[in-house]
Amino acid sequence: MTPAPKRSQAEREAELLELEYRDDAGQNRADIMKMLDRREQDAESLELESCFSELKQKAGAGDEEIDSLAGQSFTDLKEMQEMQGLYR
Repeated sequence: MTPAPKRSQAEREAELLELEYRDDAGQNRADIMKMLDRREQDAESLELESCFSELKQKAGAGDEEIDSLAGQSFTDLKEMQEMQGLYR
């Protein structure tokens, strides 16, 4: 076996810089992926909040409609009772 040729100081430094660059690039990719995951989670949260708000509005509108129908039914009942009292 022949020994590996000796590298110069500049070559060793260049190799170290390349390794550091690869590590930084890998870390940057990991950071970007984390940010994208957070952004996706935030988007899902906003969509859920919007859906929940819409459902609450619909439920509130339903309450008003129920109250209106109940009031109308009560009025109709009173009128019918008055009419029955007139015909007796």
